[in-house]
Amino acid sequence: MMRGCTDALVKHLGAAFARIWILNKEEQVLELQVSSGIYTHTNGIHSRVAMGRLKIGLIAAERKPHLTNSVQDDPRVNDKEWAKREGMVAFGGYPLIVEGEIIGVIALFSRQPLTESTFTALGIAANEIAIGIKRKQTEVSLQESEERFRNLVEASSDWVWEVDENVVYTYVSPKVREILGYEPQEVLGKTPFELMAPEEAERVRKIFAPIAALRQSFKCLENTNLHQDGHLVVLETNGVPIFDVEGKFCGYRGIDRDITVRKQEAAKLWETQQQLQAILDNFPGLLYLLDTENKYLLVNRHYENIFNLNQDQVLGQSLYDIWPDDVAETFVVNNFEVIAGGIPREFEEVAPHPDGLHTYLSIKFPLKDVNGITYAVCGISTDITDRKRALEELHQSEEYLRLLVEGVKDYAIYMLDPEGRVMSWNSGAECITGYQASEIIGDDFCCFFRQEEIFNNIPKQQLEIAAANGRCECESVFVRKDGSHFWANCILTPLHDETGKLRGFSKVTRDITERKLAEKSLLRLQKAIESTSDAISITDIAGKAIYVNPAFIEVFDYTGIQLNAHGGLSANFRNQELFNSVLKTVQRGQSWRGEVTMKTRSREDVQIDLRTDAIKDATGDIVAVISICTDITQRKLIEEGLRLRDRAIAASSNGIIIADVTSPDSSIIYVNPAFERMTGYSVAEVLGQHFPLAQGVDINQSALEELRTAMETGKDCTVILRNHGKCGSIFWNELSISPVYDVYGCLTHYIGIQNDITERKQAETALLISEQRLKYLLTASPAVIYTSKATEDFGAIFISDNIKGMVSYEAREFIEDSSFWYTHIHPEDAPAVLAKLSQVLEKKQYSLEYRFLHQDGTYRWVYDQGKVVWDEAGNPLELVGYWADITSRKQLEQELRVALEKEKELNELKSRFISMTSHEFRTPLSTILSSSELLEHYRYRWTQEKQLTHLRRIQTAVHRMTEMLDDILVSGKAEAGKLEYRPLLLDLVKYCRQLVEEVRVNLRNKHLISFSSEYESIFCYMDDKLLGHILCNLLSNAIKYSANDSLVKFTLACECELAVFEIQDQGIGIPEEDLPHLFESFHRARNVGNILGTGLGLAIVKKCVDIYQGEITVTSKIGIGTKFTVKIPLKKYPT
Repeated sequence: MMRGCTDALVKHLGAAFARIWILNKEEQVLELQVSSGIYTHTNGIHSRVAMGRLKIGLIAAERKPHLTNSVQDDPRVNDKEWAKREGMVAFGGYPLIVEGEIIGVIALFSRQPLTESTFTALGIAANEIAIGIKRKQTEVSLQESEERFRNLVEASSDWVWEVDENVVYTYVSPKVREILGYEPQEVLGKTPFELMAPEEAERVRKIFAPIAALRQSFKCLENTNLHQDGHLVVLETNGVPIFDVEGKFCGYRGIDRDITVRKQEAAKLWETQQQLQAILDNFPGLLYLLDTENKYLLVNRHYENIFNLNQDQVLGQSLYDIWPDDVAETFVVNNFEVIAGGIPREFEEVAPHPDGLHTYLSIKFPLKDVNGITYAVCGISTDITDRKRALEELHQSEEYLRLLVEGVKDYAIYMLDPEGRVMSWNSGAECITGYQASEIIGDDFCCFFRQEEIFNNIPKQQLEIAAANGRCECESVFVRKDGSHFWANCILTPLHDETGKLRGFSKVTRDITERKLAEKSLLRLQKAIESTSDAISITDIAGKAIYVNPAFIEVFDYTGIQLNAHGGLSANFRNQELFNSVLKTVQRGQSWRGEVTMKTRSREDVQIDLRTDAIKDATGDIVAVISICTDITQRKLIEEGLRLRDRAIAASSNGIIIADVTSPDSSIIYVNPAFERMTGYSVAEVLGQHFPLAQGVDINQSALEELRTAMETGKDCTVILRNHGKCGSIFWNELSISPVYDVYGCLTHYIGIQNDITERKQAETALLISEQRLKYLLTASPAVIYTSKATEDFGAIFISDNIKGMVSYEAREFIEDSSFWYTHIHPEDAPAVLAKLSQVLEKKQYSLEYRFLHQDGTYRWVYDQGKVVWDEAGNPLELVGYWADITSRKQLEQELRVALEKEKELNELKSRFISMTSHEFRTPLSTILSSSELLEHYRYRWTQEKQLTHLRRIQTAVHRMTEMLDDILVSGKAEAGKLEYRPLLLDLVKYCRQLVEEVRVNLRNKHLISFSSEYESIFCYMDDKLLGHILCNLLSNAIKYSANDSLVKFTLACECELAVFEIQDQGIGIPEEDLPHLFESFHRARNVGNILGTGLGLAIVKKCVDIYQGEITVTSKIGIGTKFTVKIPLKKYPT
């Protein structure tokens, strides 16, 4: 493309030659890319032109075109002789700039002058060429980026995928073939759930649904998929949402990692832990773990059982908390030796038991962290009390023999017969093996071997080797009498007589357990050196390598042989003079330490913290040199990052202060330029000032006390302070301080960050004044002011605090829960309230009355009035209104209605009573009047029988009036609650029979009354007068409203300690609509016609039954009859 452009310039603009340079941004050098015309080469002096050098570099640096038609006189042309020789007249150069970025230069030389139009054409061509070059560079970068991404995806051990908004795969990397056995095209078009079992798919859907609904990223979502061959694969899925340029959700992009092996290893680890716990719990010895402060971290079950302690009593306690001081002190001393030495130790320790002191053989060893620091001591103790006692007895019984073999007490020397049976035994053997002579002589010497060796016939093989070779020597583990093991060196020698016949063997055994332990300790030390991350080398005094650890090989890429081949340790030093200085220092017997730059075998620089020291022999002579190299390259990079952060702090727009709290007055040691701009004080004026009282802070501020308290307690704190600038002006700043601690946890500095919030404070002051005015208006008014949403659920946006005085709810409860207001309206009122509010946008205002649930559980009447608030465009913003408690008014209205109803009812009762009494009393009075007048005028003419007839009529009328008056009096007492209940012991059956007889005597008609009861007698306590009112009224009504010759049935029964009275007639019956009012005073059924009655009888019956705490029921059919059932409790004792 660029070649075509320069060719066109030569052809169409008449240039002698044209060239294009492209800027190498990293080196800031213009590199010649193409040349057309008389010169086509791209090498030479102009192939690489630095920015600002020569005319090409100046065009690029100045970003300005350059035109001259007098090249031979142009000061920017260095070789004017060349210009004259080649006849060059004109030069034109243009910077190639795209979007403000310089990317190169285009230039041409011509043998004829360049016109303005030619130069303009060159400028247009430069602009188009720059755009083309930039586009090409972008395409190349994009292609390289896509290639890197494709390589990364294909090389990744993770499966990369994309799904659309319906969770359907739209891209799948080839890794799916290795993880799930599917080809990518087999997965495309499916959802992840189709690759799972149904139960797992449902579980993952429930987890993913809320994430997808919120378009959130997710991490570490574990899910189990089905491999194509049927086995299960556990994946760990991470994904992020994808949005297009318009912000529309397009799906998710993420990766799946196969964690099947990790999950299996975790399960195996758990099983191993369980096995180790089982071993620990069943270990027969005492096992315990203590930290470096001698506090218990662990004891095994045997330890708990032996000392009658449990984990809760022991863990966290020190040795002094559990044991007597003298015993604990011994344990502590032994533990300190283990910690200080860093190697296992064996001790005999004494611990108290209920039966006395017991001796334990304790093997204690240190537990170290990854840095080789001991953090705990583990102990295994075996009770050797019995063995100690046996050894003491053996020592006493064979003291003489021990003295004889004092010189060989470290050796077990004994004789064997040809079959391997012990024939003699010395004290050294007793000490080493624990067997006394009387216990071992005559026994086979195989008892000292382990069971597997006995099984493999090792004892017999050793006898055969010794007999054949004249000697058998070995180092192995043997078994003592108590079952413990020990290392020993054994020499077995055959014994022959003069004839050469084998008479037996002599065996010399030396205990080498301590030597083996030492070898083991040295091996651990070697492993520690080999496992450390520090590079360690040991050289001779000339610097030749004797030993290097694996870390040295990793850091410097040298083995010991390779290092010596390159001249020894000096090959690592970038500065040989420094190496010589270090070596001379160590040769003088002194240590050397410092930070140096060293080099690897590939000559890469490594930053090293070097410690070098001499290794001396027992005489103090230097025999070797040890060097420990810590790679601090990363630390140096971090330090550079910190320096970069310091520069960022200096450039921050926030004022930053650092104060040294270790100084007496917490003086300021650093402020950034933003602080200077904010306060007007320079760094020199501020440094050393007391923090936080620098720069004229008004000291009479409560925030300062809060700040001092935070600094004294080492806490974070943010306060707002009123401050004075250097010029005297007042400004407000928000100061946040944070403590800084050193590695030991000690407070050393405070960092303060302050922002100028003067404008915000001024706005807050104006807002506060407005709020105070509004608050006064809200608290002074008894009404509650509110604003709410104009649509949907009409939830509260704001409500004044005096709402609590009205309904005892906090204002925030209305605001935090949008449905709070509506859900507390009385269910009967809520639909009407919502319906009316739904029309508020049309009617623009509203007024409501409804009941609202108070916090005490009662409902209060509320008057709610408000209107719609509109914006300038006529859109509804909110509803604004007020509440007023009208409960008192509603109660007065209700009381007024009740009073009116009662007055109406009393008037009705009064009218009915007057009507009844006038009607009921008129008939008997008329009878009395007429009969008395007839007797007065005609008694002399009438017979005795006729006079008696009229006298009986007068008596009957008087009796009728007396009954009516009695009913009225009893009803009045019942209404006033003055009926007395006086129970007496009576026979209920006998009482009913007598009552029936009295009713029959008073009857002058032909009614029949049938009384029946299955009981001969029922004794109980009842009030006979109340019972009489009940039964007499019921019987009287049954007779009154029945035809002559009809039967009235009266039965008495008992049911669940209740007396059940049933009175059934064959009368006119009671209409169904009269049944609800049957027991109301003065109420009479509408079908009674001219039958006399007051309407009080059944009301009296109901009152008496209620006094008895009984119940009365009635069933009736028109024209067939009525049955009353009364149930009264049977009381066996007076109450």
